[in-house]
Amino acid sequence: MKPEVARAETERLMRDGCHVLVGAFNSSDINAIIQAIKQATKPVPLMIDIGSADQLTQQGVKYVFRAFTTSSTLGRNGIEFLMQLFKDTGDPCKRAVFLHVSDLFGQTGRERTVEWHKKLNAPFEIADIITYPVTTQDLSTEVAKAKAAKPDLIMAITRPTTPSSSCRSSTSSASRSRRSWARESGLLPADLNQGSGQTSEYLMANAPWSNPKAPLTPKVAADYQKRFGDQLTTESAWAYQGSW
Repeated sequence: MKPEVARAETERLMRDGCHVLVGAFNSSDINAIIQAIKQATKPVPLMIDIGSADQLTQQGVKYVFRAFTTSSTLGRNGIEFLMQLFKDTGDPCKRAVFLHVSDLFGQTGRERTVEWHKKLNAPFEIADIITYPVTTQDLSTEVAKAKAAKPDLIMAITRPTTPSSSCRSSTSSASRSRRSWARESGLLPADLNQGSGQTSEYLMANAPWSNPKAPLTPKVAADYQKRFGDQLTTESAWAYQGSW
């Protein structure tokens, strides 16, 4: 969705008398929704089920709530995870390339991750940061640039709309140590990983998954399977929690 469409739909729903909004996956769209709520004469509550940009809940809007985690938490956890991984395997990374989408989700994720990389004194260099438009259908230039940096690690913040072939090509550019670390949400869809062959073996997704050991999880998963004929994913689990 486009932010202007998200705002227009929010205004329409409030005019039509809705009592609460839940959504909306894309941080740029959510930010537009919040602006509409801020300026409404009769604002309604918004529950953010999925949306990580920190600033979404830092605007002083008392009607906005979030069930999801923030970009700052994802950035810290991701860097800590990589540092622990390198320590445990005895196979350190020296050189990384950061590839990210240019929308609010990607920009904020990049800022917070780089911030935690510095705060935690991570023992590897981010050799290059490469930004690409959210609407792109060809990442050949960006992938070539990433490969030229000769990284041990590709760090990526992507969208499901990012061409899957480019995701796989970016992953293979880190072939020397065969690592690719991805922030949700572009590399989570099962069909992408199933079609990625060997390269998917080196993907590590830094995303807030549902807890499979929680008492409620198997019940929700079974109900979801019955209703929609599909597996409960991290996106559908967070949407359930936001609506609950």
